[in-house]
Amino acid sequence: MKIPFRRARRILLLATASIITLAVLLWAVAGWWASAAKRDALRIMKERGRITSVTDIQRTLPPDHLNFAMLPMLAELREESATKPAEDGWSARLGALGEDRHGQTIRMPKRGEPFDLDKIRKRHDIAGEAAEILREFDRRHEAVLTQLRAGLDLPHATRPWNMDFSNPATYFTASAADTMALHRLATGLAFRAELAIATGQADIALESLLIARRLSDLTLSDETPVLSVMLSHSIDGSRASAMARGLDREIWNEAQIDRLLTSWIPRDDRAALSRAINIEGLVGATFFGHVKRDRNLGIFGMIHAGWLERLFWHVIPGAWFDAQAARTLKTTETWLHQLDTPGPLQILWDHSIYEMDQNDGSDHWHGIGRTAPILVQKFARHAVITAQAQVALRLARHRLAHDAYPPALGALDGDPITDPLTGDPFLYHSDGTNFTLYSPGPDGIDNSATRPGGRAGWDRSKTDWVW
Repeated sequence: MKIPFRRARRILLLATASIITLAVLLWAVAGWWASAAKRDALRIMKERGRITSVTDIQRTLPPDHLNFAMLPMLAELREESATKPAEDGWSARLGALGEDRHGQTIRMPKRGEPFDLDKIRKRHDIAGEAAEILREFDRRHEAVLTQLRAGLDLPHATRPWNMDFSNPATYFTASAADTMALHRLATGLAFRAELAIATGQADIALESLLIARRLSDLTLSDETPVLSVMLSHSIDGSRASAMARGLDREIWNEAQIDRLLTSWIPRDDRAALSRAINIEGLVGATFFGHVKRDRNLGIFGMIHAGWLERLFWHVIPGAWFDAQAARTLKTTETWLHQLDTPGPLQILWDHSIYEMDQNDGSDHWHGIGRTAPILVQKFARHAVITAQAQVALRLARHRLAHDAYPPALGALDGDPITDPLTGDPFLYHSDGTNFTLYSPGPDGIDNSATRPGGRAGWDRSKTDWVW
C-alpha cells in the first residue's frame, strides 16, 4: 500500500507544481502582453501628436493683465475651490447671481419657449415688474458686475491649472465648485439679459450676453474636461435663447448686432473637444497605473464597499490594470482620429450612436467609451447653434437694411454658412416679416421645423434642430 501512495503523492506534487508553473507563466505572459499593449497605444498616440503625459497637460498662460481669468474675484474664487468656501466668499457671491433668495437656481426657459416672467416670479418667489426686478438685480450684484465689465475687453480667458498630479487620489476629486459658480453666474447673466430684453434696454442685454461669452470661453479652458465642455455649451445655449428673443423683439441696432456677431465667431471647439477627450482618456489610463501600484487608491471614496469589493482590488492581477489602461488609450485614439477626419458632423454623430450601442453601461471601467459619445453629441448640437446664431444675426442685419427678411439665405452678405451637421445649407422659410431657421437633425429628414414636444411628442428622432 505504501508504493501506490508514494506514487500518488509524487504525481500530485508534480501536477501541483505544473499548475503553479503554468499559472505563473500565464501571469507573466498576461503581464507582458498588457504592458506591451499599453506601450503600443501610447506610442501611436505620441506619433500622432497627442498628449501622452499628464505633465504636458497644462498650457502656457497669457499675461495676467490680459487674462479675464485673473480678474481679482475669479482669482480668489479659484483659491477658494481648494478649501471650504466661506459663506461670504466669491463662490457664494458669484453663484448668487443665478439663484433666487431661497438659494434655488433660477430656471430659465428652454429654447423655443417664451420668457414667461409670471411663471418665473411664481416659481422663485420674485416680486415686481421686469424693470424693477432688473434694477434690484443690478443693485445687489454691483460689485460683481463692475469687475465683469472691466474684464469684458480682455483678449484672453484661460484658467490656471488646479489639479495636483503628484497626488493621484485627487484625479477624480478635484473641486469643481468654481466651475459650477461660473455656470450659476452665467445663468444670472442670462436672466439679466432676458429682463433687459423684456424692458427694451438693449445696452444691458448686449452687455450681459457679451460677458456670458467670456464666461463660456473661461469655462471651456478649464482642465476638468467633461464638465468644462458641457457647461460651456450650456452657457452658449442659454445665451442663444436670450439672443433669439432679443432679435424677435428687434431691440438692437446695426452696431449692436455687429458686436453680437463678433461674439459668435466660432472658436476652435473641435480642437477643444479633442483636447478634452485626450485629457479624459489619458487621466483615466494613468489612474489605472497608479491603482496597479497602490491598490488602496482603488477603494478611495468607496465608503459602502463590501469586503469582497475591497478584496478584489488587492488580488486582481496587475495585468488587468494595464489592459484597462491600454483599452482606454485605444478608445481615446479612435475618437481623436474621428475628430481629425474632416466632413459633416453627421459622421461623428453616427459613430457616437454606434459606440453607445456597443457600450450599454454594463462595463463600469470603460469611462471614455461612455463619456466621449455624449460629449460628441453635445458638441454637434452646439456647433449647429453657433452657426444658426451667426445666420440669425445676419438675417437681423439684412432686415435693418431692407425692412424685411430675405426670401432665401443666398441673399445674405458674406460667405454662406452651412449646417455643420449635414454640410448642406440650413433649411429656411420667411414671409419677409418672420423667419424659420432649422437643421433637419441627425435623421436628415425635414420635419417642418418640429421641436421636441410638438407634433412628434418627445420622440427626438422625428424633430428638427430649430433656431
